[in-house]
Amino acid sequence: MTRRFGWLGAAVLAMLLPAPAVAQQDYPNRPITWVSGGMPGSVTDIGSRTYAKVLAEKLGQQLVVENKPGAGGIVSTEYVANAKADGYILLNGTSGPFGSFPSLYKKLSYDPLKDFTPVHGLSESPMIMVVRPESPFKTLAEMIDFAKKNPTKLTYSTTGLGSGSHLLMEMLQQASGTKFTVVPYKGSAQQITDLLAGVIDVVLDYSVVVTAQIQGGKLRPLAVTGNTRLKHLPDVKTIEEQGYPGVWLTAWSSVLVASGTPQPVVDKLADDFADMLQDPRIQKYADDNGAKLMVGIKKEKFRDFIVQDQAKLKAVIDKANIKLD
Repeated sequence: MTRRFGWLGAAVLAMLLPAPAVAQQDYPNRPITWVSGGMPGSVTDIGSRTYAKVLAEKLGQQLVVENKPGAGGIVSTEYVANAKADGYILLNGTSGPFGSFPSLYKKLSYDPLKDFTPVHGLSESPMIMVVRPESPFKTLAEMIDFAKKNPTKLTYSTTGLGSGSHLLMEMLQQASGTKFTVVPYKGSAQQITDLLAGVIDVVLDYSVVVTAQIQGGKLRPLAVTGNTRLKHLPDVKTIEEQGYPGVWLTAWSSVLVASGTPQPVVDKLADDFADMLQDPRIQKYADDNGAKLMVGIKKEKFRDFIVQDQAKLKAVIDKANIKLD
């Protein structure tokens, strides 16, 4: 009898509450779509699916990854900015559309801070600066010293203007008073091939691309571009440790929802993502890929992270006069 009246009371309360409030109470009650800007099989896509599998267990609902690649993440970002703000469409937001693009493009179709509500940071991935084994440079200091005496003689590769490798090297050049020559490439494979062949002098790429070759003696690491060392390469110092404070850059991923999403939904998502980052499977995935999980970086703290990242990159981009349109 008590259970029966309890059920009736809950039903009456549900009828009295506005429909949105009822929907928030039992969120999520259907599958959630997580939009990724990565191509199927890309690092971004694999990461999204790894997170989605674990998070689905936490939420008790299926998390469907939907790939919307294009324009470095702008396509997926635009899509979620215009989606219904109910928490059933999430964005795997990355450092390009939310960090550097506001300074690289004169006009974007979305506002990273006004059109989105930050939920939680996921991970940061630094690059590793590498040279070929027979390079005369055994340290970053030796390379910088040579570059100061021989402006523009040293070459480095980038996978595009405004890419992480390009912006990091601009930071380093501005901080060290050097000038390198940039050589554009379409992807990682060819730039590593040309580095080993002596066509270019230095490459910056992510751990998943170069770690095996470093450990096999085929590449020599000079520095890590993050602000902490990598667990699997503990002897490789950061650029900051080698005399250039503030010179660091990581590619980061995160989860955001369209602005206007009810706060209780945002709060639940933030808590579930925070719980997910503590899962041993996620921690192993991050370690295996040379990434640092953004534990504790959620909601307002994550918004502050975005603001700081934008300001840092804007200063570099404006000084180097880099524009993509």
